[in-house]
Amino acid sequence: MSGGRRVKAYAVFVPTVQKRKTVINLLEKSNFTYNLSKVREYIITYKNPESLLKNISGIKILRITDRYHNILLSTLNGFKEKPVKGPEFKPGDSVVIVKEGPFKNMHGKVKRVSEKTVKVILSVWGIPHEETFEPTDLEKIES
Repeated sequence: MSGGRRVKAYAVFVPTVQKRKTVINLLEKSNFTYNLSKVREYIITYKNPESLLKNISGIKILRITDRYHNILLSTLNGFKEKPVKGPEFKPGDSVVIVKEGPFKNMHGKVKRVSEKTVKVILSVWGIPHEETFEPTDLEKIES
C-alpha cells in the first residue's frame, strides 16, 4: 500500500436478506470473525473475504485502510436505519416474492410479521418451508 496505509478491515456490502444469510454462513464455516453493522447492508470482517465470497453476485467488498478505519467503522456502526416503507402485511396474507433469489416469483402465506421482517410459508416440492424476507421483497396478492 502506498503511504504506509494498510488494510485493517473489510466492509462487505450485502444487498438482500438472502445473500446476507449466505455470506454469514460462509464466514462462520471459514472461522471468520465478523460484526454486523447497524447499517444492515454491511458486514465488517478483519480477514480478507474476497476469495471466499467471489461467487456471490451483487456484493461489494470495501477495503478499510488504517487511515479511515475508526472513521468508517464509527459511521457504519452509528447510523440509525431509516424505516423502509413497504406494504403492510398480516398473518394469513397471500404474497408473492418479487425480488431476486431462489424464491423469486413464488407464492406463499404470511406466518408472522415483525418490525423489519416477514416470515412466509412457501411450498417447496410440496413441502412447507418457512423463510424470512424484508417487506420490500414481497408483494401482497389481493384476493
